[in-house]
Amino acid sequence: MKHLLAATLFLATLLCGIPVWGAGGIVVMNGGEVVLNSQAIRMGCTDVVVKKGGSIDMGSGTITQCRHFTLNSGASLTDATGTLSLSGTWKNNSSFVQGPGSTVTFFSGCGVSNHVTGTGDTDGDGVMDYRESIIDSNSDGLPDFLDPAITVANFTSPTSVYLMLLLD
Repeated sequence: MKHLLAATLFLATLLCGIPVWGAGGIVVMNGGEVVLNSQAIRMGCTDVVVKKGGSIDMGSGTITQCRHFTLNSGASLTDATGTLSLSGTWKNNSSFVQGPGSTVTFFSGCGVSNHVTGTGDTDGDGVMDYRESIIDSNSDGLPDFLDPAITVANFTSPTSVYLMLLLD
């Protein structure tokens, strides 16, 4: 009976785009939606992936103990006053821009280190997240990819590093 239920859930996910909860975290497929309102999801060091056409509405809810959080191109995240706490990689390839009342924080754990990747611009300052990185260059407590006051890229392309080594 368990196998039949698992197969039915898997088939429904493929056909209907409903969110998938499982041992590997949450995957929100095309057409799927997760609405937290004021609820909390404790991820237990698993991942959240929002695929193209999928959406998460945080409301005032929280997602904690998330390992990696990925917004694919065409994915939607509405953050309102929600809180996201992750230990690994923030990857924003969508058009998501963080709202003024929401919070994204990083913690140590889950056997991974903190990274920022993706071509999105989470703080809306015109610089892609991967170019700003997770450092806090003005020491205001916000990583540069979340700080609209920082509009300078903290990323050196590998070509520039290579050329500097050749010139030495």
